[in-house]
Amino acid sequence: MINRNLYLQIATPVLVLFLGIFALWFFLLKPISSIGQEYKNNRLILAEVEQKAGLGGKLKKEFEKVEGSALVIQSSLLKIEDTLLFIEALEGAASKTNNTYSTNVVQEIKDESGKITTINFNIELSGNFSTLVSFLREIEEMPYLMNFIQVSVSVEDDEVLNTKATLQVYIQ
Repeated sequence: MINRNLYLQIATPVLVLFLGIFALWFFLLKPISSIGQEYKNNRLILAEVEQKAGLGGKLKKEFEKVEGSALVIQSSLLKIEDTLLFIEALEGAASKTNNTYSTNVVQEIKDESGKITTINFNIELSGNFSTLVSFLREIEEMPYLMNFIQVSVSVEDDEVLNTKATLQVYIQ
């Protein structure tokens, strides 16, 4: 009996201690751990927002840089109403460089909305190597955004080169 009383005297506080620890864990620590997890989740969300805000600031700075260049880009595009002047400038460059010259508009390229974005010109030149190079330099000095899509050169005789080229000019 003494042993049983002793066991009861020892077991009761141990049982109360375990029940107290369980109650403490169940009622206090579990909500605290869920609050801690919620805090971590909120910190992750805050870090993502700060990162996006930083990217937004970087994008704004990049836009400001590009926006300054927009006027320069816009001025390098040929106005559709200046197409005839452009053809005359090509003819003038050919005449200035002693090349015989002919051109025609091959194709107008349009975007999805139907707006013309580029015009392709077929150019035929005849002259020697130095006059051909001089003509290309004259074209390079023009203030328009353009590129040669295709160029072919053939030799007619020892001094004469026949050049056929497709020149793509970007339109405003």
